[in-house]
Amino acid sequence: MKNIKKYIAGAFLAMSSVLALSSAHAADNGWKKINFHDIAGTREANVVYELYKPFLKANPNVHLQTAVVRLSHDKNQNGSIVVRFVSEGTCTDAGDSCLTNVLWFDARTDNQHWREIWSRHTSTLWVGPVSPTQWGQGMYEIAGNDGLVWRWTGQNTYYPDLRSVATPWAPAAQASASLVGYASDVHTDYVAGGQTTILNQTIKLNDVVNAHVLTYQNGKLCGQAGCPFIIVTGSPGTYSTIGEGIIDTLGGTLPANSRMAQSLNGWNSLVVQVAGSGLEFYRYNNGMYRPYMTTYSSDITRTP
Repeated sequence: MKNIKKYIAGAFLAMSSVLALSSAHAADNGWKKINFHDIAGTREANVVYELYKPFLKANPNVHLQTAVVRLSHDKNQNGSIVVRFVSEGTCTDAGDSCLTNVLWFDARTDNQHWREIWSRHTSTLWVGPVSPTQWGQGMYEIAGNDGLVWRWTGQNTYYPDLRSVATPWAPAAQASASLVGYASDVHTDYVAGGQTTILNQTIKLNDVVNAHVLTYQNGKLCGQAGCPFIIVTGSPGTYSTIGEGIIDTLGGTLPANSRMAQSLNGWNSLVVQVAGSGLEFYRYNNGMYRPYMTTYSSDITRTP
């Protein structure tokens, strides 16, 4: 997928008024499934064809389906356009999970324009209640068929909510002396200089096995993505490392029946927050937890 080098601007300003929606289409306190229709003859066709002109020219076999929905609780806001790209290249092998993009008209700046604020492969798209955050700005939540809820941040973007698909881990606490000693031996470079704090979160990997998520905190070691962590099983004298990565504050365990869980042999899938608003998912396979999917906040404008 190639990045669009700039947002589509003034050419679409005059089109925005035709996308105003009646209140009957606004989401209520529940969730409503979006119904798509063929793009031919719709009010939104000109916007979509212009925005994705290069891609559609290179891929004439793509069939477009669209919907116009209200994503803002403010009834004075214009409707948003949802575009579904249906083709062998834009849908999964199953055929029903296709690339789906949400376009929002940003009228809050002098450079008013349509911009892509969400892009995922999904078979369905749902609009939910108002984002319950301090910066939600009255924007409704959205979710695909995987159940992951996306909430508005007030930064012109949606972010994935870890709590919508996983049980959050308890807050981290100072690791025990034995765990600190083990973690220090695993990554001696992380603790050089004696300025590193090692925190512990005890989690369940399945019905029997507990594990420790040990996070190394150090002002020089941690970055914008977060701090390094390791996943440790066993007891003093028998500890072993079965995974590692980067975590930024939050982590959680996915239920075994989750549509996003991909672990084998009864081991739970895990998810950690990264880079403030992204999520990285881990699954257990052949003795180790490894990442199998990463998703970041949706403020990425791109073609299919």
